[in-house]
Amino acid sequence: MNRTALCFIVAVIAICPARLRAGLHYSGEPLAELPSQWSGFLNDLRVLRNIALKPTANTPASPMRLQYEEAVAEMRQAARQRTLTANEQADLGALLVRLGEVDAA
Repeated sequence: MNRTALCFIVAVIAICPARLRAGLHYSGEPLAELPSQWSGFLNDLRVLRNIALKPTANTPASPMRLQYEEAVAEMRQAARQRTLTANEQADLGALLVRLGEVDAA
């Protein structure tokens, strides 16, 4: 391999991580059928942002947050009884991130 090709490969590797974005998948969320529309995306984004809001005296928890908290409780119960699979651990981490508990994830 010549020096120019090596420099090119190193440059591509250095640039790619800055350009790539990762998504956070939770297997309990249904995938939208294609073709999707922007209005659906914006509604989904709003729902996900509201999940992270912790309930207060003035704002109750969203129904989706309650479902996610229940799923976390079930996974933690399962973790006390057995070792979670890799997919279950990934789901637990995704749920905790969505609930705003990044340190626990």
